[in-house]
Amino acid sequence: MEPSGDLALASPLDETPFAAQEGEALGDVAMKSMGRQLARMFWNEPGARLGVDPEFVHGMRVATRRLRTALQVFSGAIPQRDRATWQRELRWIGRSLGRVRDCDVELLHVKRMAAESAEPESAALLIFANTLEIKRARRRAKLIERFDSPRFAALRTGARPWIEMRARDTLLRGAAVPAHIAGPRIISEWDRLMLEACAVAKRRPTATNVHDLRIAIKHARYAMEYFMDLEGAGARQRAKRLGKLQNMLGARQDAAILLRHMKRYARTIPKEDRQLLLGARTAIEKIARDAQVRKGELNQVLILGAGPDAA
Repeated sequence: MEPSGDLALASPLDETPFAAQEGEALGDVAMKSMGRQLARMFWNEPGARLGVDPEFVHGMRVATRRLRTALQVFSGAIPQRDRATWQRELRWIGRSLGRVRDCDVELLHVKRMAAESAEPESAALLIFANTLEIKRARRRAKLIERFDSPRFAALRTGARPWIEMRARDTLLRGAAVPAHIAGPRIISEWDRLMLEACAVAKRRPTATNVHDLRIAIKHARYAMEYFMDLEGAGARQRAKRLGKLQNMLGARQDAAILLRHMKRYARTIPKEDRQLLLGARTAIEKIARDAQVRKGELNQVLILGAGPDAA
C-alpha cells in the first residue's frame, strides 16, 4: 500500500483493525472492507494533491474502484439507497483521478519508449510526451478543484463512520448472516461472471470484450480479497494470480488507448515532415504489438476460474 517513491509517508497506514475475524457476520466484513478502502483513499490524498509521485493518485484511484466493487459485492448488507449515493460520489471523484492517472501511465510508457528508441522515433515520442504533460497539468488542476470542493468535504465526512467502524446501524438485516457462509457464495457468483466474460472474449477478442473481461477479473479478485482473511492461503494465492491477469490485460488496454492517441497525434504531423512521420509510424507499430491480446492469456483466466487448486 505504501507508495514506492521518495514521498512515501513516514507513518504507513495501519490496516490491522480492518482485518476480518473468524465468526464475524457479513455486515462486519462489509464495514471493514469499506473502512479499509476509505482509509486508503484519504491516506493518499495529501500526496495526490502534491502531485510529484504518481503512486498517490494511483492509490486513491484503486481505492475508489475497490469501494465501488465492494458496494456490489456487499449488496446484501448495505442498503440500496446508500449504495447508490456512494457509487455516484465515488464515480465523481474517481473520474478525475482516472484522467490524471491515464496521463501518468501514458507518459511513463512514452518516455520509456523514447529512451530506448533511435531517431526519428524518439523525437516523435518526445513531442507527443510534451502534449501529454500539458494535458496532465490541466487535469490535475481540475482534480485539485474537486479536492477543495464542499462535495469532497461531504464525502470525507460520510466516510468517517465507516473508517471508525461505527456504521453498523446503517446495515441491512441480511448483514447478520455469518461471513463464512455468505463469502463462498458471493465469490462463486463473481467467478461465474468472470468465466462468462472470458468465453465472450475468446470468441470475439474485441477491445470492448477484453475490457469487459478485465473488469470481470477485477471484480472476482476484489470479491476474493474481501473474504481472504477468512478463506486462507489458497484464496490469497488465487487473488494474487488474478491480480497478475488483471494487470496484464490492463497493460494491453493501456497500450490500446495509447495507440489511439498516438494515431491521432500522427495525423497532426505535416506531410512535409517525413522523418517525424516515419518516427511516429514506427512507434505506432510497436504500440500496436503491445496492445494485442493472445488467446493463451485468456486461457489462464479459464484455468483460474476452475478454482484455487487449478493447475
